[in-house]
Amino acid sequence: MSFEMSTFAAATKQALTRDDILNEISSDVSRVQLHLEVNSFHSLALLLKFEWDIVALKESFHASQDLSEFLTDSNVSLKTDSVAPIHPECQLCLAEEDVKGLACRHMACGLCWKAYLKTKIESGNPSIECFDCPLLICNDRLKPLLRKSELLTAYQELIVNSYVESTSYLTWCSKNCGNVVRRSGSNIVSCSCDAKFCFQCKLDPHTPASCDQMRQWERECEDHKELGRFADKQSWEWIQSNTQDCPKCWAPIQKNGGCNHMSCENPKATIVRPNLEKIASYLMPFNYQKQKLENTNDSSLISECRRVLMYSYVYAYYQEPGKVMEHFEQLQKELRDQLDMEKFKQNLQKCEQLRNSILDYCISSQTGKKVGKKKTKDCCYITSVFFLVLLLCFILAASIALTVIWFV
Repeated sequence: MSFEMSTFAAATKQALTRDDILNEISSDVSRVQLHLEVNSFHSLALLLKFEWDIVALKESFHASQDLSEFLTDSNVSLKTDSVAPIHPECQLCLAEEDVKGLACRHMACGLCWKAYLKTKIESGNPSIECFDCPLLICNDRLKPLLRKSELLTAYQELIVNSYVESTSYLTWCSKNCGNVVRRSGSNIVSCSCDAKFCFQCKLDPHTPASCDQMRQWERECEDHKELGRFADKQSWEWIQSNTQDCPKCWAPIQKNGGCNHMSCENPKATIVRPNLEKIASYLMPFNYQKQKLENTNDSSLISECRRVLMYSYVYAYYQEPGKVMEHFEQLQKELRDQLDMEKFKQNLQKCEQLRNSILDYCISSQTGKKVGKKKTKDCCYITSVFFLVLLLCFILAASIALTVIWFV
């Protein structure tokens, strides 16, 4: 396979190996090399300096008077060898043996170079400058200084990592399998190791909850570990059958005799308790669906519906209660009832329809297309048209009246 074809093939893949990334790096280096007419070592040094932003690199180049000025401003030297003094001496330890230098004529012995480069590589920045000036050390000078040590391998990995971290549509697989995953539209990405995760936050797919909501949710769940003992399947099923939510604090309450009047005994003097009870009302169904997802051998459609329902409780936890949310909660209940049925009774089409309705609701809410707002806009528009028509009728009637009076 030719280089061009292999690069195109890599661009169409979602899961990329280390070799695929090296091919993409080589492609970018070649593009800069042809555009600036410099060698590959200078091209790589410039790409590292500009953090792989070829557009910014080209704009900076065209803003300069010529190539020499651009390279000087970028701290890159076209000279490949330094002119060493007659009696070279290490500027760091004053040793006189095995002394090497750069085009800037700053000299150091092999041990000092290795110690300095080790510190720079461990800092995580692949764009390495001379120890005594801002001149960038190109790859052709680094290799002899590192002498095929483990540091050279670490530096090469640093280049690969910098490319991935600087490319907005690439990220490392969340399962640490060594692959890189490319985003191509959706935030939900898949790797060849069967990992499936959110591109933005690396968590499991959590639609319809946002990444910010998931981060906040995990912090709050960490603060309420004591709820873990209540969040099992049996507890949740008992609560569903024997309690109902308090309309003020969302705590599950149970009728224990007497008249039909029910009151919540949630202590008002406690500050933490209401938050605890509120999150419990969402955490328990969340964990219930999570357990079902992990322990039940469902079809892919049912599993996806269950996953959406599970994360819909995270989404709902951060919404303001009221009439608008009542419809959403009804969709949750209907989907939960469908999923809790025996497999042969489940209506797959109904499950899919409810899942899509939940997702559509969340998308419309995030984009501001809420039912209440739309109705208000429609009413304002209709009212404006009505008064405009009324005004035109009044003007027309007045004109007719004036015409009749004129002729009379």
